[in-house]
Amino acid sequence: MEQPKGINILITGTPGTGKTSMGEMLIAELEGFQHVEVGKLVKENHFYTKYDEELDTHIIEEEDEDRLLDFMEPLMVKGGNHVVDYHSSELFPERWFHLVVVLHASTEVLFERLTNRKYSEAKRGENMEAEIQCICEEEAREAYRPDVVLVRENDTLEQMAATVDEIRDRVEEMKVSRGL
Repeated sequence: MEQPKGINILITGTPGTGKTSMGEMLIAELEGFQHVEVGKLVKENHFYTKYDEELDTHIIEEEDEDRLLDFMEPLMVKGGNHVVDYHSSELFPERWFHLVVVLHASTEVLFERLTNRKYSEAKRGENMEAEIQCICEEEAREAYRPDVVLVRENDTLEQMAATVDEIRDRVEEMKVSRGL
């Protein structure tokens, strides 16, 4: 299996924890990085089997995942530096990512964010439960080496900025160690 030529970072967490905002902030901070929003790839390229109206979500079956991974493979291994954001981390090959950042939000902050997004009660409840049970963190810890997993609270802009600074420092260390 081919290893990535650049540096790839995965931002994961329950919907509403700030993955896309973190990704955008990192793109502004890290020169030469591209933002890959997997949720958009899924929708734009129809990497889903059906749509669940009640939970307002796309249902992604195993064959959809395979097509998504086949689509992403050349991008992740041949094409530069990436910040990828997605709520699930376990479906991606471990070799793709040099850093996996799991974002958490307090239940109060998450509830407010999901309510502001106009999530249905069922969808909001499912995501709140996933956050309380630390599902995204557990997935990341099971799928990736401990030294690449970074878990951070993301309730405030100050917390986000501190995490961005930490990631920037780690990226600089990676560039030096890899001769990039």
